[in-house]
Amino acid sequence: PFPSPPPFFFFFFFFFVYIFWHVFLNLVIIVFCRFGSGVNYAEISSLVRLLIAAVIRVYADNLMLDLNMSNYDTPPPTPNPFENESEDDMDEIIEVIDADDIQFDEDGDDDSGLDDHFQSLSDAVSRGMGDMDEEMEGTSTQHATLDVPLIEFKKHKDSVFVCDIEKTSGNLAVTGGQDDVAYVWNIMSGEICLVCDGHKDSVTHTMFSNDSKYLATADMSGNIIVWSASSLTKVVEVQVEDILWLKWHTKANVLFAGVVDGCVYFWEIPSQKCKVIPGSGVDTGVGVIMPDGLRLAVGYNDGSVKLVNLKDLSVLHSVRTPKECLHEEGPVLCIDSHPNNNLVVYGDANGNVVLLQSQGGKVVSTFDGICSVESVLFLKKSSQDLNIIVGGNTAGEVYVWDYGRLMLRHKVSTDSGLSKLIFTEDESRLLAASLQGFVFVINVLSGTVVQTFTCHQESILDICFIPMISAFITTSDDHCARVFELTRDAEITQ
Repeated sequence: PFPSPPPFFFFFFFFFVYIFWHVFLNLVIIVFCRFGSGVNYAEISSLVRLLIAAVIRVYADNLMLDLNMSNYDTPPPTPNPFENESEDDMDEIIEVIDADDIQFDEDGDDDSGLDDHFQSLSDAVSRGMGDMDEEMEGTSTQHATLDVPLIEFKKHKDSVFVCDIEKTSGNLAVTGGQDDVAYVWNIMSGEICLVCDGHKDSVTHTMFSNDSKYLATADMSGNIIVWSASSLTKVVEVQVEDILWLKWHTKANVLFAGVVDGCVYFWEIPSQKCKVIPGSGVDTGVGVIMPDGLRLAVGYNDGSVKLVNLKDLSVLHSVRTPKECLHEEGPVLCIDSHPNNNLVVYGDANGNVVLLQSQGGKVVSTFDGICSVESVLFLKKSSQDLNIIVGGNTAGEVYVWDYGRLMLRHKVSTDSGLSKLIFTEDESRLLAASLQGFVFVINVLSGTVVQTFTCHQESILDICFIPMISAFITTSDDHCARVFELTRDAEITQ
């Protein structure tokens, strides 16, 4: 469309046409007729007049069309959403705040309340956008709301990998994470008691000794620091290869560490007297001290398990499960020992669960865990003398096997890949931590989920039980550690 002309446009337009016609065009026509043969001046002049008139008419028509359409191009006024509302309706819409209800700080402003409000909004939006991103990637947790924890610890700046509970009073927790630091904090108040700094890489292991006298923290670079739990001071610091597992002896202040080349180091604390169980170059992924305190069972990435005499460091048995008994041999991911000192169970990355006789180093039985088995546990404290093993895999399934009758007792599906299983202190309930932020409370004898906690927006990486208050602590990729109280009883019944 043509633009709207100014008022003086027509005057200059027709003046220009008049001058152009009477001066310039006449000269052109005269010259053309003079040198042309058989050209009539009157005919040419008439033809040019008609042409100019046609051009003027077309321009004028377009100009009027533009002027008329300008009324339609103007956008309509924005409607007032309240123009049809009565004054009574408006009173319901507008929230009236009494001036006496506004709390001001000593400076006379109300910024602190606004800051808290906008911070809450910011956190909510961040969580929402994170969920949208995860959903687009196919990994959304689909959580509606999180359960309210007893306490939430949010001092870590990155993923929180591990946690443990001080075993004497149960008042202190330790958490370590990807921010290269571990914190000791009060589980009732969240107050920080000790910042375990000095690490060079992500803190992947934290563990109190069984008498709660010492705390060990270790990072991925192989730096191990032992702290006094009473004075909260550094006692020992040692450096080894990259650490894959860390354990305290069950009856003495001796610290074990398995490293990437297959060696197992152990130190007397605080003397730092060290011994080494040689490796064969194959990573050792897990280890467990037998209940008698005299032997160590070590699992390796080639699927083998060794039983070692801790007194002379001799290998009592090196066990390789026959291949015909397995799906396919895989790295050993988890291991547990029975109080009778004669049974060891382990799970591997290919879904094999293997029961060993530790005295003779023989394979008793194998069970099918379908896919990567992240946790295996014996039921140890039942007064009913039950022969039960539980295992959890990354497909979200918990298997309950009766190893006395060599049969599957229950299969519990959670639809959420599992990262770790632990029992409550009396073993009346099994807690299954998931990669989607849930904790499932399971009665293993009935094979039922009796309670589900929505703990985190992201994967749970570790879980510990707190017997003093019947609660548990979880750590996650969402940079938080949270404490939840168990509120329902699901005691073992047949």
